[in-house]
Amino acid sequence: MRVKTKSMKKFLLLIFGTLLLTAMIIKTIHFWGLGQTYRAFENDFFTGRTPYKFVPWEQSAFLQKDANLILWIDVFRADDQTLIARPWVDRQKKIKELEKVANQTRPPILSLLKQFPKSRFVLNVVENAENIHQQLIAVIDSEKADKRVLIQSDFPAVLTSIREEKPMLVFGSSARDLVKMKMMESMWILSAAPFKGDALILPLKAKRYETISAELALEMKRRQKKVILGPLENKQQIEAALQLGADGLFVSDPLLLF
Repeated sequence: MRVKTKSMKKFLLLIFGTLLLTAMIIKTIHFWGLGQTYRAFENDFFTGRTPYKFVPWEQSAFLQKDANLILWIDVFRADDQTLIARPWVDRQKKIKELEKVANQTRPPILSLLKQFPKSRFVLNVVENAENIHQQLIAVIDSEKADKRVLIQSDFPAVLTSIREEKPMLVFGSSARDLVKMKMMESMWILSAAPFKGDALILPLKAKRYETISAELALEMKRRQKKVILGPLENKQQIEAALQLGADGLFVSDPLLLF
């Protein structure tokens, strides 16, 4: 009986010691993260009053009401290798289901940059095709649009490849960034989570689950990064985004902004 009691005490002491060590490691990582300093990336994209307002490229007519609207373009490759814009109505379709022909509803990215030479754009690359990053860089260079584009993609390889060649562009975030952030937030070490983007771009919810917390929004502010939330579908979602301190609002219906 005494042997069993001693064994139980040793077991409990081992568990307690392990938990204590784990807590110390978590605290160390947390405070290390808080000790990191960040400097805002000076750029011409994020200028003017906040919140920044983002709308699908099809809603460009609203630029007459507000010239500061930022046009969002989902970029993919046509069969003739031209980079074209995905219609907003097709946003739920898989790439293989899309019509891959440039036309009025799927204009070339180059033509949109030419058509609106004073407007800013989010170029959201939705296809991880071979050398698509080089094509997009060529389009940006041809219009000298470095200062008026933000590069976004759910594919880390696309963001990394463009960043290596054009490090002074403004970059958003990938789906992997969000996963890492949420995982490290659940472990109480969000302050140490790596993030190379200039803006965290995400919806309010994904599959009925909240994607952003007040803690995550504050952490981005601490790092002097922007938080862009959307697409937002109604006034209630806009209000929720503003309460979280969003720097940018991406809406599917521009009338929500006026």
